[in-house]
Amino acid sequence: MYRPRWAACILGASAAVALVGAGAPAHAATDYDGSATALRVQGLSLDLFPGQAEFDDVPSVVFPDSALGDASFDSSETVAEVPANPLLTAQLLEASSTLVDGAVVSEATVTGLDVGQGVLTADIVQSTCTGDGQTITLDVPQAALASDSPELTGEIQLQPGRSVRVPGVGTVTFNVQQTDGSSSGSASNLVIELDTDLDLEQLREIPEAAEHAEEALREALADLRDSNPVAGEAVPSDAELEQLTLRQLYEVVDQVLAEPPLEQFPDADNLAHLSGTVTVATAECSQAVTEEPVATEPRRPESDVPPAARNRPGPSEPPLADTGSPAAMAGAGLTGLAALLGGGLTLLRSRRR
Repeated sequence: MYRPRWAACILGASAAVALVGAGAPAHAATDYDGSATALRVQGLSLDLFPGQAEFDDVPSVVFPDSALGDASFDSSETVAEVPANPLLTAQLLEASSTLVDGAVVSEATVTGLDVGQGVLTADIVQSTCTGDGQTITLDVPQAALASDSPELTGEIQLQPGRSVRVPGVGTVTFNVQQTDGSSSGSASNLVIELDTDLDLEQLREIPEAAEHAEEALREALADLRDSNPVAGEAVPSDAELEQLTLRQLYEVVDQVLAEPPLEQFPDADNLAHLSGTVTVATAECSQAVTEEPVATEPRRPESDVPPAARNRPGPSEPPLADTGSPAAMAGAGLTGLAALLGGGLTLLRSRRR
């Protein structure tokens, strides 16, 4: 029985839905992601004149979080050096997170690391995270840390996940990592928790902090001049104080230290306290395997094929010459021809008798 074309379309669509929804062929695909950061600074804060009650109202200098050599998947970044500062220097910072031979590889490298002007140094600090579609692998080579500090002269011994106190810097933790072994992982070679004091010269190298320190010293000197005439004789006028730099302000402090009250002025070697977190060489990667259906075109049932297509002659039945007559008329002509031949054969037999 012939079905209209719209019925065939509906049946074909239903078959396609059933095929995709139940038992449709699929192939596995892996989604990769990752990132790498050579150097990240977070929560950096500078407290001026620590431990001095007279300067409690001096606001802390808070620095925005920052990163150098920072790359997300699929990219890379290289920074030649760390901007000038009194705390940390590095000669080359590299970060990349890319596909290598079908696997995601995130890698961060810092060379020529120097923290605290020689207190903590390392030639190379590196971390790598690799995902091959099945496993996550973390590689965190131990950095050869050295120090020229009298308290730490020589090589600093580190153990994974354990913090070591470094005088003049704070604490250092080596190989901080987290992974489930199959879908994600992250590793940082060094995590430095800053807990250190800056002297006058170091403070001068931080313009934002130096401005705050200058203002605080001007106010302290003015208060001393007004409250202690003897010591205040060496303190210039307010107009003159406004013209003095941080170094010149401390020279004024040197002149009045011989007079009381000494407790109003902090030690020049303990002018500010620095805190915050510096993370060196962090690599992260992740992978997720998903099943994606393969699009297939369902076969049309035989009953949905139009009669004209079903009645077409097969390879063993060569088609009639095209006379322009419909197929039904061609069938009738064959029947008439058979009848004519049959009648002729009967007539011939009767004559022979």
